[in-house]
Amino acid sequence: MGTIHLFNPENDLALAFGKKHFTAPAAAMALHRAGALLPMWWAESNDLILATNDQADDVEFLKSRFGLNGQIATSQNIRSVTKASPWGWSEDAVAQLRAIGTPGEILPDKDSINIIRNLSHRRLTREVLKRMNVPERLLPIEFTDPQKAIAHIASNPNSFMKLPWSSSGRGILQCNKMPRKQIENYASGIIRRQGSLMIEPEYDKQKDFAALFACNRDRLQFKALSAFATNDHNAYDGNIIMSDNRIIDWLGTDPMPWIERLQNALEPLLLNKYEGWLGIDMLTYTLPSDGKLQIAPCIEINLRTTMGVVSYHLRQKLALSNRPAIFRIGRTAPPIESTLILPPRDGFFFSIQPIA
Repeated sequence: MGTIHLFNPENDLALAFGKKHFTAPAAAMALHRAGALLPMWWAESNDLILATNDQADDVEFLKSRFGLNGQIATSQNIRSVTKASPWGWSEDAVAQLRAIGTPGEILPDKDSINIIRNLSHRRLTREVLKRMNVPERLLPIEFTDPQKAIAHIASNPNSFMKLPWSSSGRGILQCNKMPRKQIENYASGIIRRQGSLMIEPEYDKQKDFAALFACNRDRLQFKALSAFATNDHNAYDGNIIMSDNRIIDWLGTDPMPWIERLQNALEPLLLNKYEGWLGIDMLTYTLPSDGKLQIAPCIEINLRTTMGVVSYHLRQKLALSNRPAIFRIGRTAPPIESTLILPPRDGFFFSIQPIA
C-alpha cells in the first residue's frame, strides 16, 4: 500500500565495508539521525519513514508547515508497505529495514545487493565513458598494484586518486598537492582496504553540476539537471536550486546533448539490476590551449538518492525555479533569512538560503 523510506547517508561507507555487520562512524550516524525525516519531502500520503518515536512532533510540524506526507514506521504499520526505498542500497540498508519488520519479499537478496555494490564502484564511470566514445586519455584508470599506481602518478602529476567507494567529494585526493611519501601511503592503503584505486586526469574545472535520472526495471528516465558547489578540497558544499534553463545559462554551455548519450550508455548496464534514483556528476572545464569551455560528461556515478535529488524535490514543493537559492547542511545556524526544511537535530541544520 505504501513505501518505507530510509535516510541512510552512511550507505557509501557501508558499501566500502562490503559486509553485513557495519558500524558507521559517530559523525555519519549523527547526520543519519538529523536527516531521518528528509524523505517526507517526497513521501506519499500512505508512506512510512524509518525514524525514532521522539520525532513524532517534528513529523506533525513538517506536515502543518510545508504540507508534507508520511508517518513514522512502527512494528505494526510496517506490515502494510509494498516497497522499500532507502537513500542507498547495501547489506546494511537491508539489515536496518529488516530490523523494523519490513516484509522480506520486498527487500533485495544478497546477490542483488552484490550487483548494486559492484555497479557502485567507480570503475563504472570508465565503462560509461568508453561507451560514449570519450578519448582514452580522459578515462579513469583502475589500479590494483600500488607500485604501478605510484609510477603512473609520477608520470602524470596532475591527477586525482579516488577511492572506489566514497561520496560527497570525500575520497578524492589531488596528487599535485601531496608529497610523494603521502601518495605512496594513500595508494597502498586504499588498495589494501578497498581492493583497487582509480586515477583520473585533472581538469581546469569551472563549475560542478549533475544529471539526475530515475531507473526502474525497463527504463532509465532523465529527470533534471542539478547545480552544486564544492569547497577547496572538492567536498560537497551545497546545491544551487534553480530551473534547468537557468542552470544551462549559469554553466555557459548546454549539457543536454550529452544526456541522451549518457542514457544510452547507462541503460544496458543498469536495467533489471538497479531501481531508484541516480546522479551523474559532471563539470565544465576550459582547455589550456584556447580557454574554450568543455563538458566532462561523467565524473562520478552516484547509484543512490543524492542531495541533488533533494534539491529537485525542494524546487518542486516550494516553487523555487524562479527564485534561486542554495540548499545546505551545516553545523552552524544559517542566516536569519534562511528557511529550515527540518527541525535542527544532533547539531545539524538543513536550510535553504536565498541567493541575491
